[in-house]
Amino acid sequence: HYGSTGWLRLFAHEIIREPKVGAIIFVDAGDFVFLADPAELMEHRDYFHPQHLAGAPFKCAPPMQIFDLHRMRRANWTRIVAETVKEAYVERGPKLCEIGEGKTMGLLSRRANEWYTLPAAWCYMPWLDLVPGVGLKDLWSALGPSYRRIWPLREHPGIQDFTVFKMYCPDFTEALWSWCLYHGCDTADRASYAVKQALMAHDLRTAGKRFSDFEGSVFRCNETAKAVHFVSHFKTVPWVHRYLDFWGGSNAWSKRSETSRNLLVFPE
Repeated sequence: HYGSTGWLRLFAHEIIREPKVGAIIFVDAGDFVFLADPAELMEHRDYFHPQHLAGAPFKCAPPMQIFDLHRMRRANWTRIVAETVKEAYVERGPKLCEIGEGKTMGLLSRRANEWYTLPAAWCYMPWLDLVPGVGLKDLWSALGPSYRRIWPLREHPGIQDFTVFKMYCPDFTEALWSWCLYHGCDTADRASYAVKQALMAHDLRTAGKRFSDFEGSVFRCNETAKAVHFVSHFKTVPWVHRYLDFWGGSNAWSKRSETSRNLLVFPE
């Protein structure tokens, strides 16, 4: 599914030998969309500490990185990769390679002294934490024929247009109803707790405060995303197909995303 070519990024410092190239940006193909100029990322290279070899947003190292090629060579990055893979393979076996080089990149990013943390806005994953299925589940079609058009036509509430994506936080009413429908408000204690959660959500939204999604990534409410990443869970969602098709310039995605997508810009 992932193929072996992805492993090349672990050796970018070996492949790109041009001395004038000091740093590169590496991203996943097909499911990572820049909404701001990627050149802005290179400004963060100036904030690397002397020990930093690479940079990525917190918990988002697998899909996007900045690599300082000169430093990687001086630090013998190839040896670091080899040691990491060898140790992890002893523990995990072939499961280490289930998503290509992704797990290895994640392990490398845990070497905190060598990694610079980029702002989370560069890797927004648009989960909807308070919605059952975190926004990836069709909650309507099973209710009857008149509801079946909702899921195919629904959009993510953070989308302003194809070029502007806000880090969405629900308002009081949405948070209250979501909590009651998901967890229940059938007792005074549960109802009181739901109101408390809704007030917290309201405060986050109105004050533009930071929040942590269910995976532990930290974002700021209503901030404009600089890049969006759609992990595999998103790839059966209709609005995601429309979004990726717009940026790909063709109808490359379908409901059977794992078997019938075509990532060519102009499929034959």
